[in-house]
Amino acid sequence: SKEDLVIGPSRRTIIPKIRLRAAGGVVGQVYSAASNRPVNDASVALVNPALPEEDAKRNAIRAHTDYSGFFRINTAAAGSYVLEISHPNYVPTTLQNVVVSRNRATDLGKIYLEAGGVVQGVVFDDQRYGINWAEVRVSGVSPKKETHTDSSGNYVLLGVRPGRWPLVVETSMNGRKIYAYRTIEVRPGETTREDFYLETSANVVGSIAALDAVVRSGNVHFHPFNE
Repeated sequence: SKEDLVIGPSRRTIIPKIRLRAAGGVVGQVYSAASNRPVNDASVALVNPALPEEDAKRNAIRAHTDYSGFFRINTAAAGSYVLEISHPNYVPTTLQNVVVSRNRATDLGKIYLEAGGVVQGVVFDDQRYGINWAEVRVSGVSPKKETHTDSSGNYVLLGVRPGRWPLVVETSMNGRKIYAYRTIEVRPGETTREDFYLETSANVVGSIAALDAVVRSGNVHFHPFNE
């Protein structure tokens, strides 16, 4: 419990007894499912699911794996937790209902991560110059996989979940929003190359007709299609 501690005006302040609750912890090893080798420097977070999402993230107890894939978390109160493991080159993994007991470490044994794919390429304009700071994202995956191009138009996305996904590029040029996408196939441990050539100008010609009236004037709005 939290109590205010008042100091002074006397020279001696008597502090009441402070009782500490015994903590528990978790240990384990993280391995690659493809190679059966340890994964170094994977991020491990022990999250309390009873807290609101933002509080849970802020108060998560964190650790990293060493060269042998081993991790240890020592300072968790007894209870049920969610263990989240992530690494840039792998698909994030979550373990539910991880039980922590007082005065001992729960051994989770070997935990295997599935290798993600790499998606990289260049975003060009219609003059074949790289476009800076274009947003590139893989739509539909969780957690989000998104990035921005560098000054030369290059982008790279690591640890993308294998499967077929829409790859979306969005940017603004000359006051206009430009949007493009295509469906890609991501394979574990492989690199998919996708370059985009964005048309920065276009002409639209047509007419608008009504069934029972004459259209004299009006506005036409164009919206990006949904990927």
